[in-house]
Amino acid sequence: MGVSVTETRRREVLRQASVALERRVVVLWRVSPDIEALAFLTSVPEPAHHETKLDLDATLRRWGVPIAEGSLWVGCRSEGVARWCVAPVRTEPAAPSPAASNDAPASGSPWSSPGCASG
Repeated sequence: MGVSVTETRRREVLRQASVALERRVVVLWRVSPDIEALAFLTSVPEPAHHETKLDLDATLRRWGVPIAEGSLWVGCRSEGVARWCVAPVRTEPAAPSPAASNDAPASGSPWSSPGCASG
């Protein structure tokens, strides 16, 4: 059973994000039917459990962020072990901004996000 092109691409994006974030472990989570964040891809092959265990109550729920089953989230630990920077992964490319000219290309990256929640 081979690795899909999508998984290879996602893993490379996580690896590049890790480099940009001073080698922090970057994680991609999927929200389970029980509304728990389950890590399914990381920027390193075998991260420590504390590097992938996202506490939704201490992060997203604390800020009132809606959490839907099946949604994807990307993030990493911030400075110190108790804080996270977490952002939703878009399922559709971002629309061009209203101020953008008609000939400017849209980002199209599912990884772009207008902000992140930390906690």
